[in-house]
Amino acid sequence: MKNLKFSVILFFLALLYYISFLNSFAWDYGEHKEIGDKAFNNFVAWLIEEKYFESEKELLKFFGASLGLEYSYSEKTYYFKNLSLRDNIITYGALNGLSGDHEQNPLSLEEDLRYTRSTLNQVIALHNEYIKKFGTGAPTSEIMHYDIKFAWFAAVDLSHFYEYGVSYDDQLNDFEKEHLIKLLKPDYVEQVFSDLKKTNSLCKYVTLHSMAVYLAEIAGKTMAKDSLEAYKYLYYAFLYNAFADHFLGDSFSSGHLVVNRSIFTALVNNRALHDFYNENGVEVINLNGEKWKQYGDQNFNKYHSEWEDKTSYLQIEYPPLTKSSSRVINAVVFSIKEVFEAFYLSLNNQERKNIMDRLPSGKILYYKFFIENFKALSLVPVPFGTDLLYYNVKSKNKKELQKTVESIPYRNYIRSRVANSLLVGLGGNFTKNSKGEYTSIIELRFNLGTNFYSFNYNYELEKKGTMDSWFGPTVSFQIGNTEMFKKKNDYTALKLGVNNIYDIWLSESRFFSVYDYLETGIQWDNGIARAVFTPSVGLQFGSLIGIKYYELPIWIRIPLELLLPLKLRFGADYVPTKKPDYHLIGEIDILF
Repeated sequence: MKNLKFSVILFFLALLYYISFLNSFAWDYGEHKEIGDKAFNNFVAWLIEEKYFESEKELLKFFGASLGLEYSYSEKTYYFKNLSLRDNIITYGALNGLSGDHEQNPLSLEEDLRYTRSTLNQVIALHNEYIKKFGTGAPTSEIMHYDIKFAWFAAVDLSHFYEYGVSYDDQLNDFEKEHLIKLLKPDYVEQVFSDLKKTNSLCKYVTLHSMAVYLAEIAGKTMAKDSLEAYKYLYYAFLYNAFADHFLGDSFSSGHLVVNRSIFTALVNNRALHDFYNENGVEVINLNGEKWKQYGDQNFNKYHSEWEDKTSYLQIEYPPLTKSSSRVINAVVFSIKEVFEAFYLSLNNQERKNIMDRLPSGKILYYKFFIENFKALSLVPVPFGTDLLYYNVKSKNKKELQKTVESIPYRNYIRSRVANSLLVGLGGNFTKNSKGEYTSIIELRFNLGTNFYSFNYNYELEKKGTMDSWFGPTVSFQIGNTEMFKKKNDYTALKLGVNNIYDIWLSESRFFSVYDYLETGIQWDNGIARAVFTPSVGLQFGSLIGIKYYELPIWIRIPLELLLPLKLRFGADYVPTKKPDYHLIGEIDILF
């Protein structure tokens, strides 16, 4: 019986871990591809408009010789002929989508694309199938059938995200000049990219973009001596920049701006916050003084009820690209232009200093150099936690913009609702057992977050007078005894069920919560296993009396929850052939 009990518990915990792990990663190849392809087409149009080439024929000849590019009439963009196999047309946007998510550095990316039967080519074909069906790419579960490493890469690579709460300058000052020196030698590439997994998306972008600029400058200065050598450097410049632009794109995704970056939080709350803010958006600003609501993955170029604030049908318009979509595409255009300009200027001025010589000597000045030289950084969202006083923001209303980047309203409240969380319950039964004794209960509970919710604002875009609802799965494990800590436990239960929460907002900072669990499972009572059904309902008091304990650090929050009954729940255990056992349990939020 003990072995059976242990096996059942182990199975449910393994299931819990698997569900949490599998749903912790979601990357959208098709959106990165669309951004990169549109940006590259705009870049080509700019080359022709600025008359860098006398004719389109001359441009095609240059692209073919230097980058191995040809024009695809089916994709309506240029593609890398040497990297494309059969129907897997590899465009600049395709490289954007693959970089970082499916391959960890540009050289392994190139090598796997050239191998016909590589896992990477199989994954690209799978992505293309879903894109033809109007999807943004293949689901994670199907990708993992081909490439189990995909999920592992996503778990350990923190560089797809901003560092939440860390200022703009501190994120850029994470840059290491030594990385550029090492990247000039292919045998150091794997080591450098292993280091870059620990940085943020802004720093990774400027590192790889700087490398692309550096290689383009070498190409320009080499052209007079050896055109074939110069073309090879320029090819790798564009390959590196395609990799860099993946992380530039990530810097525009709302879900990538709001998470706490660590492998542990990837399994606990990164996916939940990522998905919530991708869908619902977050208010952001940039250094150009623009303020907008940014959405994220699976929402690129999506219209969000554009008609709701219109008073006439004549006012309803749907441009080919939304403003936020145009912004990220423009950023990638700036990025590609800077690589080409680095080549062109170095070609025509052999005395021009390269980027390694132009970088400031003091690390504290890196952010200023990058902001002044890389135009895309003026368009990306300013990280939360930035003091705008130290930046040249193109706006007369800095105070209003500062409020936007100080913090995200309700972020920790939302995290407690949508993320995986761990709770401990302490309480006991109201009813006596067969010996006339009461049972004390200790409960360990996992709430597995949710994608099913209703989060609302009133007409003034505030919370007062609204109700939010949340629905998700839960797993609980209970032990109980009439003489707790004095002898072996004679009561154990393992249950699986659903959790419902209803939050009624009385003001902008106070809400009243009613929640319930509907659970079923196995109860072991004095060694006898029986099925059990447990409905319960609870009240959350902390938010009602104005204690924002979700905002408190864990070392303050847990003692506070132990001292005050902030969450109380009443329920009943229904077991066949037995009278119902009624219990009262106080809940403590440990992790979320």
